[in-house]
Amino acid sequence: MAVADNIRSLALLPYEVDKIRNFPGSDAVLARALAASTAESITVPGSGATAARFVCISANADIYVSFSTTATVPGDTTDGTASVLLSVYKGEHWFYCSGVTTISVITAAAGGAIVTASFYRD
Repeated sequence: MAVADNIRSLALLPYEVDKIRNFPGSDAVLARALAASTAESITVPGSGATAARFVCISANADIYVSFSTTATVPGDTTDGTASVLLSVYKGEHWFYCSGVTTISVITAAAGGAIVTASFYRD
């Protein structure tokens, strides 16, 4: 069975005081083992009715991501093309990924990083 066939729906639950909200586990989780300063791509699974619309990205080190071009570890970038820092200290990062075909990831960490991307549809 292809990954695109297993993308689970993401059910958003109303806020309730004193109740922990956990998101469901995903059946479509992709991972990359990054070497320092080497970009890798994650292909967003599905198309049409089975297309992923949300992604939860986690890593065990700081990473940079780009949803439109190859990710780079940014220096001085003033033209709006810098990759976005996803800090390991902030935990998981959620994005709307409808219309995105690939997500590029990179790390500056000397020991590399493990990145996971959990995909959901609605």
